[in-house]
Amino acid sequence: MLRVHFVRKPKWKEEYQRQKVGNLPKAEQLAWLQEYADSQSHFDYTPTTYYGDHDPFDVPFSACIQCGSDQLRLWTPREGKPSWRVICSCGNRGSSSEYPRKAVFRWNKSSKSRGVNIGDSPLFQLDGLTRSTATERLYRIQNDLSLRVEIANLRSDVFSDVSPGYVAKLVAYTDWTQYLLDLLRRQPRQGSKKATSSPEIEEV
Repeated sequence: MLRVHFVRKPKWKEEYQRQKVGNLPKAEQLAWLQEYADSQSHFDYTPTTYYGDHDPFDVPFSACIQCGSDQLRLWTPREGKPSWRVICSCGNRGSSSEYPRKAVFRWNKSSKSRGVNIGDSPLFQLDGLTRSTATERLYRIQNDLSLRVEIANLRSDVFSDVSPGYVAKLVAYTDWTQYLLDLLRRQPRQGSKKATSSPEIEEV
């Protein structure tokens, strides 16, 4: 089971909880979620289901702030002890993570790397959008992704016909939305010198 934590509660979850759908048998929960996913209101709320041709498991490195190099690599963990981290040839290194893409996300968000331009994201078509418009777009895409993850998890429980690779890809896209939202939150608001961060998505 893949569990995803968000700063903003998904829109579909509010109605799900209001109607106490979680108290129903799993097959009925699945039917409710699928009907919601197919509804006109959910379709209208979702900006796109096409995220781009980029592989969500591949995260581009931001250049090292210390030497300017973008020739970075992921340190391969020892067997039985997964702890991925980004390493630069100059000796600069990022914090560790048990997932390769999250190690790159952490590096890119850290003070050890150069800034990331949100408009350069290879996913979700954010180029040219204002900070507030990009944020809302990502929240709405994240809402749809979280619904699809929930449906996939329930289908796996009820029918056992869901490919693990399909669910993993949905989670990878969801990780990207949270990463980009974190970067947007770190951008100072007009007239403000502070920026905030948020929890990361976790796979359990």
